[in-house]
Amino acid sequence: MHRVPSKSFHNVIPHQQCLPSTPLHLLWPLKLLEEGKSQGVYAVGGIKKTLSFFQAHGEPLSPTTVEESVQELLEQMVSEHHTLGQAMSSVSSRLAKLEKRLEEMGHQVEALEAKVVSTQGCVVKHSALMRELAEGRLVAERRLEDLENKARARNLRVTGIPATVEDTNLIPFIENLVLATLDLNGKEVPICIESAYRLPASGAQEGSGNTVLIMLSDLRHRERILKASWASWTTKFNGHKISFFPDLSPVTYARRKHFMALRRQFLKEGAWAAILYPAKLKVVHQGRTYIFKDNKTAAQLLDRIQQGSAEKRVEIRICLET
Repeated sequence: MHRVPSKSFHNVIPHQQCLPSTPLHLLWPLKLLEEGKSQGVYAVGGIKKTLSFFQAHGEPLSPTTVEESVQELLEQMVSEHHTLGQAMSSVSSRLAKLEKRLEEMGHQVEALEAKVVSTQGCVVKHSALMRELAEGRLVAERRLEDLENKARARNLRVTGIPATVEDTNLIPFIENLVLATLDLNGKEVPICIESAYRLPASGAQEGSGNTVLIMLSDLRHRERILKASWASWTTKFNGHKISFFPDLSPVTYARRKHFMALRRQFLKEGAWAAILYPAKLKVVHQGRTYIFKDNKTAAQLLDRIQQGSAEKRVEIRICLET
């Protein structure tokens, strides 16, 4: 066994250059590998350098021992190189698989992008179609509402009819009521009621008479009755307040009810407003006339008027304070 230098060993061969698995007797030729820098150091010249190197450091070695040590070190390096090659081959194989996977994912992303673009186009088309359908639905609803109001054109709602009047006597009772209270003389075309029946009483109507729906034989009769009723303002018969109203569709009636609430607010802001038949709102403000068919646009005008009134009130307040 060769004797390992005790003091000068680590000074000759740095620790970080030593392989972890290299035996101590193989560490001596490492200096030769650094000085040679080529495969020629392992020939006779290399052995001489190794001998002179260890002789300089007080280590008696024979050429055979150095050559065996160098050969053993080379075999170890070849083995480790082979192991490293296998590891690099495995890494290369995995990188190739990863590259292939990334390429597949790239194709999938491109396909998804194409689908997204196609979907966006479909969404735009569907949005346009939905707008058209919404507009068509609004037109259809308006036409349906108009047809329903035309079908109800000869109808009238009469409120305040006493509950004591029997159903079989409703038609003659209302005919006499119209002639007696509305001052409609019999010389004109006589008013003929084709049918009459009571409507279910709501909580607000209980105790104040029933509402009766009548159908007239002629549309002109309805107009005569409504004009006479509006002209007289209050109509009483046997101590009961009787009122006449046109029979409108539920949609028209709801919109008319909203218009009535808006009309009160317009009047409060100093604008002139009136309800037009069957359900329109006419507003005159600062010399301009507006006619609304829906509540939304009417509410927008009301907001602008209220905002302008608020700004004027602020200006007046500032003037008074200064």
